[in-house]
Amino acid sequence: MLAKLPDSTSRFAITTRRPVAILMVVLAVCVFGWVSYQRLSLNLMPDISYPTLTVRTEYPGTAPEEVETLLSRPLEQELGIVPHLVNISSISKAGQSDIVLEFEWDTDMNVMSQEVREKADRLFLPDGARKPLLLRYDPSLDPIMRIGLYGPQDLYALRYLAEHEIKRELEALAGVAAVKVKGGLEEEIHVALNERQISVMGLDIEQINQRLAANNVNMPGGNLREGQVEYLIRTLNEFATVEEIAELIVARQGDADVYLRDIGEVVRSHKDREIVTRVNGRESVEIEIYKEADANIVAVAERVRGALYGLPQQQAYVEGLKRAEQEGAGEEQREVEEDGWGEESEDENNDLNAEKQAAARKAIEHLQMTDFISHRLPAGTALELLSDQSGFIENSIAEVQTSALIGGAMAVLVLLVFLRNAVHTLIIGLTIPVSIVATFAPMFIFDVSLNIMSLGGLALGIGMLVDNSIVVLESIFRCREEGDDLVEATVRGTGEVGTAVFASTLTTITVFFPIVFVEGVAGQIFGDMALTVVFSLLASLGVALFFIPMLASRQLDRSGGLAEQLGRSDFLKLQALVRTRALLDDEEGSLIAKLPRILLTLPYLIYEIILRLLLAAVTLLAAVLKAVFILVCQLLWWLIKPIDHFWVKRERTFQQWLGSWAVETRIGKWTFFERVWPGILGFESPRNLGETLLRYWRWIGHSKRLVWKILKSLLFPLAVVYLGTVRFVLATAFRLVGIVLHVALMLIGLVLVTLLLLLAMVLVPLFLPLLFLFEKGFGLVQRGYPLLLGWALRQRLVVIGGALAALVFCWHKLLPELGTELIPQVHQAEFNLDLSLPVGTPLEKTAEIVRRIEAIAERQPEVERLATTVGTDGSASSSAEEGEHTAQVTIRMPEGSTAAAEDALIRRLRIEVRDIPEMEVEVSHPALFSFKTPIEVEVRGYDLRRLRQLSLEAETRMAGLPGLVDVKSSLQAGNPELQISYKRDRLAAYGLSLRNVAELVRHKVQGKVATDFRQDERQIDVLVRLREEDRLGLDELRRLVINPNAPVPIPLSAVAEIRVNEGPSEIRRIDQQRAALVTANIQGTDLGTASALIHDELGRIDFPAGFDFLISGQNEEMKTSLQSLYFALALAIFLVYVVMASQFESMVHPFIIMFTVPLALIGVIAALYVAQVPLSVVVFIGLIMLAGIVVNNAIVLVDYINTLRRTGMAKAEAIVQAGAVRLRPITMTTATTVLGLLPMALGLGEGAEIRTPMALTVIAGLISSTFLTLVVIPTVYSLVDRRP
Repeated sequence: MLAKLPDSTSRFAITTRRPVAILMVVLAVCVFGWVSYQRLSLNLMPDISYPTLTVRTEYPGTAPEEVETLLSRPLEQELGIVPHLVNISSISKAGQSDIVLEFEWDTDMNVMSQEVREKADRLFLPDGARKPLLLRYDPSLDPIMRIGLYGPQDLYALRYLAEHEIKRELEALAGVAAVKVKGGLEEEIHVALNERQISVMGLDIEQINQRLAANNVNMPGGNLREGQVEYLIRTLNEFATVEEIAELIVARQGDADVYLRDIGEVVRSHKDREIVTRVNGRESVEIEIYKEADANIVAVAERVRGALYGLPQQQAYVEGLKRAEQEGAGEEQREVEEDGWGEESEDENNDLNAEKQAAARKAIEHLQMTDFISHRLPAGTALELLSDQSGFIENSIAEVQTSALIGGAMAVLVLLVFLRNAVHTLIIGLTIPVSIVATFAPMFIFDVSLNIMSLGGLALGIGMLVDNSIVVLESIFRCREEGDDLVEATVRGTGEVGTAVFASTLTTITVFFPIVFVEGVAGQIFGDMALTVVFSLLASLGVALFFIPMLASRQLDRSGGLAEQLGRSDFLKLQALVRTRALLDDEEGSLIAKLPRILLTLPYLIYEIILRLLLAAVTLLAAVLKAVFILVCQLLWWLIKPIDHFWVKRERTFQQWLGSWAVETRIGKWTFFERVWPGILGFESPRNLGETLLRYWRWIGHSKRLVWKILKSLLFPLAVVYLGTVRFVLATAFRLVGIVLHVALMLIGLVLVTLLLLLAMVLVPLFLPLLFLFEKGFGLVQRGYPLLLGWALRQRLVVIGGALAALVFCWHKLLPELGTELIPQVHQAEFNLDLSLPVGTPLEKTAEIVRRIEAIAERQPEVERLATTVGTDGSASSSAEEGEHTAQVTIRMPEGSTAAAEDALIRRLRIEVRDIPEMEVEVSHPALFSFKTPIEVEVRGYDLRRLRQLSLEAETRMAGLPGLVDVKSSLQAGNPELQISYKRDRLAAYGLSLRNVAELVRHKVQGKVATDFRQDERQIDVLVRLREEDRLGLDELRRLVINPNAPVPIPLSAVAEIRVNEGPSEIRRIDQQRAALVTANIQGTDLGTASALIHDELGRIDFPAGFDFLISGQNEEMKTSLQSLYFALALAIFLVYVVMASQFESMVHPFIIMFTVPLALIGVIAALYVAQVPLSVVVFIGLIMLAGIVVNNAIVLVDYINTLRRTGMAKAEAIVQAGAVRLRPITMTTATTVLGLLPMALGLGEGAEIRTPMALTVIAGLISSTFLTLVVIPTVYSLVDRRP
């Protein structure tokens, strides 16, 4: 029974007064949390809104200088007044202008997109320029999967197969937003005109284009009613065949028709190639899969893989078919043919029908099991999975979950070692799952997805979740030791530490609010982590203050109910367990001497288990036989009732005897069934049936009117049938099922008890020495700590001075040697070789040179797969630097490859490819975040010639600096140009318009799509231009006729000067000033060190007036992020002080507690220096978290010192006693947090590079601050607090 509740008005008394209410609230929160967990989306990274917009405008056939003048500058002037704009830059290259707008973080990009679009549309662009396209970077817009399709077919067939079969099927899958096909050959119909023929006939190429468009028409013509019938009128005159196009009459010379075939050739060909894709050196077609905005990447990728390669059962079925074919499926076919001969009887017909039905079912099953894309592909055609984001996501999240589970298990193990009580450990251990499940509900409400950052926050909080519960439970049981009963100890113990626990949790939560002031991508990335930690800590606070005290105040009532029945049943009381426990409790003899005697209990354990299994089987058999006997006797009651009159014992009827016998739990003298469970063979159904029928008969007899008696008597048989056959049979059957389940549960309990005993036999020899050493070591610490603390209080200046000296040494000696970086590089066993040749290199030449790179990569044993993309398709996702002269080779390494192996492979590849002439190689990795190149140097000035010289000098100097690789300038050799300068006087003399002549030259050389050719559901462009031999080179260009309708043809050379020149590769403008960009990657050094070396080296260049340089790239982002993180850290410390000052109502005590923060820095700096981990955004986030964590132990310690002093204890005595009392809980909370984070700090699994520095920072800071807190904080307290 529960002890009498105290008359307490404590706010924590509800934990003892309303236990069921608290339990129901916790259960409801867990249910809502679990439902929310099922609905949380799963992504790789948090949703990040990048404040960048790109305005892309295409102007085909224009050089970079014309693009700058006609497009980039006007757009810059128009868009430069957009609000919240931080930076504006432009890239002008041949035929394309890109205006890049960078806004302040947290800007509403939807509003900015609308405003930018409106301003861009208001600008009048030159004729021929296309409408500006607004691009917005979003990593969720990257393809989640890339698939390579290759085979023996030509590239036309592969492209058709990808576009019209694979693409259509994949786009129908749930969650797939779009499927994009790249590479291969796109069919196009070429009308190749003969320049000589059209000149002789005086034909204009524009006239030919118009004739083609005008004669390729399908058009509705309205409707026509005739009587009761209404007809639709349609004009159907589209070209049906290529030959029909060639037979088109384009002009009439005299009385003769001029057909298109007379002046040119109409052939099926392909569009000019812009991109080439290859898989392992074999040309292919690439298929990209894009997901819908709110779709789960893992689920979508799984559906796509199922559609491509089949579900596991489909794959197994196909493998079985292949094995069957190999084993000789032809023999079965011959047997079927032999069985088909001869006459058929009726039985044979029936058998044949059955066989046909079976064959039909088998055929349907075969169609279902082979209904996936790869099985339907033509022979030799294959699909290669080039990249899959879901694999990295699953591995990363699985690793975080594993780290969390291991950390939680280690934290619980620490609790068990300290508490040496399984019940107390279980009570505190419940905090972890309850808090985690409760966290999912606010995550769902605040739209926080499951990603590696939010799950990392949960893993970070695993060790902290039990801290509050440890302090509360330790306080409760300390009150028990002081003589309070269980309920009073619960209320008083929780009340004593409730304020300190609330304050410590509030300080930890408070430090995450300044993260909202962190600018840049860091603030958005770690927002999910901050919210997750806050939610989990709030949940753990509620659990610690209400749920844990409620559980601690409960005591098992053994006076009845389940506890009493368990006590009467000895089914689970194994004597082997009792003997083992007795041996372990015996203080005589060593553990090694007891070990043989413990092992000797194993045979007896086996004997006991076999005996209990037999007992369970006999009990079940007896229950079944008893139930059958009861059912037979009761259902044959109408035959037994006459015999009842001659029953020997007249004092009770047969029904009464059957009811009494059914309730008994023994059969005759056999009572061993009680050992399974008390009353396990009792059946209440016969007694209940007899009592119910008797009550019904009496109800009939109590009727005063004869009519009612007759009616009730007539209903009596129906009542007997209902009660006897329905309720009685069901009740007996349910009771029998209950007995079976009861026995099954007891057997499960027996298995668990046995496993626990065996586990104890295995683990006890291993852990007892460790427990012994821990007990001795911690006992020594407990005895020595008061002595150490007493010495520290006597030598206060020495202790405080030593701590300050250590801090100064770490700050001034070790900290400057730590490098700096923005975000650690995440290794995914995959990287890209970004290749670049001189601008103007044709696609075919680039593809040929890239084959050499592929051959070098294929020779490396670590390379598992190559995927090559040459050129660009000019889509929204392509960058401004891409073109026919660029390529990207994606190299995939085997799963499990280490970062060191990846770095070694990259170094070897760099060495082997550097001898390829004119080839520039840059290494990049799949990006989790949108960052600039690690090193970007802007060289600014107006004169392009001088700008190129300075950028090349900067490139040369930077290439010689240690730690810099892949150094490249944006101003390279430009596009080779044939520059046409028209002579206006000549044009005027011939009566020609300059624009008309320029357009005519463009149409003849570049061509124009005149119309399209429909075939099935495809629309094939019809391109009209001169044949290749008429537009092959400079001489052919000079001979082009520019006055097609005149009697005397005039060549282009007569009215224009044509010269060969080289234009700039691109013109880049930053903040409306021309600039060249020199980029580089770093290897073997950190970002801060590399930036300092570059600044010193380029400072030696004598820049002319109007020219200067600026280091940007990740260095600029790092400065912005680190400055905001410094501010956030200072603000977090200030908020922690404010919270503590408000809690303690003192300005001095929070100042004392704040000393733990610099004490934590000692361990952090030392650990980072030893591990060679540079300072980064991740480390600073760990420091911000640490500021809220490390003060918790000091809060608990100072709070208890004040509590003891309020009782009248002297200051020195209160400090020593408080330190001795709080030593154990402080050590426990630190150990649980540290060991909870240890799996994450080890840096195992995918994405560990982001989590490891943070975990290492928290662990190192917590360990150092805890050790120094126990000594330095009491010393500072005694020095600062002047009260006696």
